[in-house]
Amino acid sequence: MITEYSAVNMAEAKVDPKWDGMPGDSVVERTASALRGRGFAVVVVGAASAALGAVKEIIPAGAEVMNGSSTTLNEVGFGEFLKSGSHGWVNLHGAMLAEKDAVRQAELRRKAVSADYFVSGVNAITEAGDLVAVDATGS
Repeated sequence: MITEYSAVNMAEAKVDPKWDGMPGDSVVERTASALRGRGFAVVVVGAASAALGAVKEIIPAGAEVMNGSSTTLNEVGFGEFLKSGSHGWVNLHGAMLAEKDAVRQAELRRKAVSADYFVSGVNAITEAGDLVAVDATGS
């Protein structure tokens, strides 16, 4: 799902052309290597469907899953897949949103911060393996 925040809309935002494209394989490998050096498990894929497939393989059935707001996750179909319930995971975000009792909802929010898997995105990853995250809500 393409949104106003999707990278394809960067040209309209007058972004410097050097940032308006995909990095080459050597940049991706250097970045993946730097991330591995910082203790991250890295899976490099070439398409959105492969990214969603990798997430599906990583998270086992029965795991508690919480997700953050992420254009990337929406674009690869993760949000819809999580809402679908066809994954065998415990969808903590969905449970929080469905809960109408304020006390129980607060309990679910506390539980969500210790979910087995928290799936989100970042705004940028540098070749040195630094993650950059900024959003309008202050997180």
